[in-house]
Amino acid sequence: MYVVQRLNRNMNSDFLEFNYGLYSRACEENNWLYPKWIKDAEGEYFYTDDDNDKWRMYPFIKCDILGKPLSKERLFELGRGLARMHKIFAEMDDKPRAVYPHLHDLKHYYDEYIRVQGETKEERDEELEKKIDDKIDAMLNVKLDTSSVIHADTKLSNILFDNGKVVGSIDMDTIMSGSVLEDIADSIRSSCVSGDRFDRESAEEIIKGYIGFSSQKEIIQNSLPQVFDKICFELALRYYTDSLSEEKYFKETYPGYCRERAMSLLNTLWG
Repeated sequence: MYVVQRLNRNMNSDFLEFNYGLYSRACEENNWLYPKWIKDAEGEYFYTDDDNDKWRMYPFIKCDILGKPLSKERLFELGRGLARMHKIFAEMDDKPRAVYPHLHDLKHYYDEYIRVQGETKEERDEELEKKIDDKIDAMLNVKLDTSSVIHADTKLSNILFDNGKVVGSIDMDTIMSGSVLEDIADSIRSSCVSGDRFDRESAEEIIKGYIGFSSQKEIIQNSLPQVFDKICFELALRYYTDSLSEEKYFKETYPGYCRERAMSLLNTLWG
C-alpha cells in the first residue's frame, strides 16, 4: 500500500528535498520510521503533471491508531519518543531549510491578524478580540532558544506508535530550527486537552518521559508552562484570523467552528 501526495504549490520542493536528505540519513541510522519517498523512472522524487502540480509517493507505514485519553504508559512513552526524535534530529549534518518560514512565529501571525481584521467584512467577536488584546504582549515576550531542530507539528496523529512504543514520525515537511519546548508543548496540547479542559496530570507524564531521556530537565520544568500557553494562544489567533479571512486555511466543520476553537484555546492555560 502506498501514499500519493500532491504538494501545496506554495511549498519549495528544493527545500523539501534538501531537508529529506538530512533527516532520512539520521532516521535510517537510528532505526526511526518516517515516510520514505520513492523516485520515479527518471530518478526524481517529484512528478510534475500537466497542470504543473508536483506529486510524491511513499509506502504506507502501518502503526497503532491512538485516541484520547492515553494511558499513563502511553503518555510517558510519548514524551520519551519526542526526546529520542529530537536527539536523532540533532545528528543531522546541517540545519533544515524552513518550508514554512513563519511556523510558530507569533509576531507574524499577529501582524496577519491585524491586517485581516482591518480588511474583513465579517462580523467580529468583541470577546475574543479582548482576550487577544489582553494576552498578546505577554505571549510575544516569551523567549525561546530556537537553535534545535524540531518537527514543528507534533500532534498525536503525527507520532507513530507500535506495540506501545514510539517508533517514528510522519508529516516531516514542517521540520525546522526551533525550540524543543514548542514540540513538547504542542504534543501536550494535542494529547492532554479536550475542549478547554487541560489534563495537567497527563501532561506531567509526558514531561517525565521526556526528561528521562534528555538532559534539559531544569529548562523544561521552568519554561514549559509559558510555552504551552503561547502555543495555545498562537493556534487560537490563527483560528480566529481564519474566521475573518476570505482565504481559509482551517476546515470549518460546522458554522462557527473556528471561533469556538479559538475561544477554547484562549481559555486553555497551564496554571
